[in-house]
Amino acid sequence: MKFSKVCTLAGGVAIAASTLLIVPTESAQAATCNEANKFCGWKDAGYSNTRLIFDSSPAGSRSIFASQQDQMSSAKNFTNNKWCGVDQEAFAPDHTVISFGPGAQVPDLSVYGGYVNDNIDYFDVVTSGGTCPHSF
Repeated sequence: MKFSKVCTLAGGVAIAASTLLIVPTESAQAATCNEANKFCGWKDAGYSNTRLIFDSSPAGSRSIFASQQDQMSSAKNFTNNKWCGVDQEAFAPDHTVISFGPGAQVPDLSVYGGYVNDNIDYFDVVTSGGTCPHSF
């Protein structure tokens, strides 16, 4: 697992421990997930291949995308909540590896490191200003 100290990068991406917070950015990529109150994630970068998650779970819930864990490579959040992507370890505590704020659109999770891309097992949904429950 890769850890880092807190720092802020260009584009409003914040890294704290092993957690990333993604904030809204402009995206030239059009894809099929523009509905209000939906969070969507795709198997491949560029919002392509299989759409693994299409969900509107409310804050305080957990969204598990069953047989599709460890495959997500791009995502869009059109909800008013923060979606906390959690890596589930066999012999270690679960931990949030990335969080998507309201309006976030990330066409390629691999730019944030191998511990994010293809490494999300489920999402904890919290209010937009809330703290991800599995953050370090």
